[in-house]
Amino acid sequence: KQKTKNASRLRIGSKEMCEDLIKLGCFPAKSLTIKYPAFLTKRHQQTWFLRGVFEGDGHIFIRKSGKSAVASIASGSQVFLFGVQSFLANEFDIKTSISKYHLNVLGGIKEVKRFMDVLYLNASPECRMDRKYNIYLELKKACAALEAKKTGQM
Repeated sequence: KQKTKNASRLRIGSKEMCEDLIKLGCFPAKSLTIKYPAFLTKRHQQTWFLRGVFEGDGHIFIRKSGKSAVASIASGSQVFLFGVQSFLANEFDIKTSISKYHLNVLGGIKEVKRFMDVLYLNASPECRMDRKYNIYLELKKACAALEAKKTGQM
């Protein structure tokens, strides 16, 4: 258990166990070489997968003003990020950019909300990370407040 974080780490020092894990599909440096999974053929499978990726390696931030937000997914594999980018563009017309290790959602707070709507559509409490989901709820409130202000309902 790590002292500074609420996390644990498992290190395997057994050569035999490492070789067994490789035979089962785990491989060294996978974060640098992983590809977007081709076996996920249904849209809902891909959105659920993407939610898991985002909750593990994603970031969402709402600025204090509530007028802008940032969402991104980190990966050492550009091939993987291009797969995520292609899926989001083709299925949802969500625009993203890719930097060296991040896929970033473009277009401001409304586009970030649309991205999060995709991730959390039909996500039951037992299949989502509360910490990220709660930020999504804050994002929805911020967007609603901006819309109300825009239409003069505030």
